[in-house]
Amino acid sequence: AATLLVFAGAQALILLTYSMAGMWKAGGILQQWIMGEFFTYLHPQGLARQVAAKMIEDDAASVLGPWLVAHPWAGWLPGIVSIYLELFALWVVARPSLHRAWGLGLALFHLGTHLVMGIGFPQNTLWLALFLVLSPFQPRQASWRQAAGDLPVLGPWLRRRIPTAPARP
Repeated sequence: AATLLVFAGAQALILLTYSMAGMWKAGGILQQWIMGEFFTYLHPQGLARQVAAKMIEDDAASVLGPWLVAHPWAGWLPGIVSIYLELFALWVVARPSLHRAWGLGLALFHLGTHLVMGIGFPQNTLWLALFLVLSPFQPRQASWRQAAGDLPVLGPWLRRRIPTAPARP
């Protein structure tokens, strides 16, 4: 029991860092909205503009950075999903049905950050794999209905709209 408590604490610390990053971005969105400025994170061209600024600042191209700058709409939804994953990461600690999906989602976020901006976080991906993807709290019988219902903000809405599985005879 003590080992599982320590493991859950490590999960919480890892996910807290992502939630803090998400809160920082949400604060930036709120500040820009109050000032009537361009919504960097929510605008369809927001991610492409950030990538372009990073490429100019570093005077270096990334693998997919130039392509994303040329096709800004391609980064819009992944950018919003990334903020969602970060902002609500701490929520996931108490919802084991989301551990694997959140761990994979954040790992994909790191892969995308590496390919688009040239910023790598291989150690973070390892921690996500060890503490979330391979979580001992993950239910034995995975249920996408349960996971969808446990989603922050969207879960209650989805729970009302997802039909329950028919009873087996």
